Amino acid sequence: MVSYTYVNGIYEVTTQIHDGYKRFNHRNAQYRHSVDGFIEQWDFVSYAYPVMSVYHWIDIDEWEVTVTSDALDCSRTTTRQIGDFLKFIGCPLSIAHIRKTFALDVVQMHFDYEHSVSVCDDVNSKFDIRF
Repeated sequence: MVSYTYVNGIYEVTTQIHDGYKRFNHRNAQYRHSVDGFIEQWDFVSYAYPVMSVYHWIDIDEWEVTVTSDALDCSRTTTRQIGDFLKFIGCPLSIAHIRKTFALDVVQMHFDYEHSVSVCDDVNSKFDIRF
């Protein structure tokens, strides 16, 4: 299995890159991309914690971001990783949309009728590979 090593300010840490995943830029995050017919899916892991799945229905250009209920409570770095990753994949939803959904304390919020943010307690259950 492939891994990368970094110094977290105090200790040297080695993180494994899981099968089918790629490291997101130089960060301590990984993602996996798959396409099934007209649906693209990205699974995003910050450090070793699955925080988000993104679905894109290609034929109707509809996006859904599913995040864990504590995704923005993890750290500022994780929040930055999520925002940058959404930009990286071309998702029209942003960290501001996720914050708005959390602020209104709703399970799902629709933006522009076609794009939505869903909040759930266990994004991990939606991943094909468990961490």
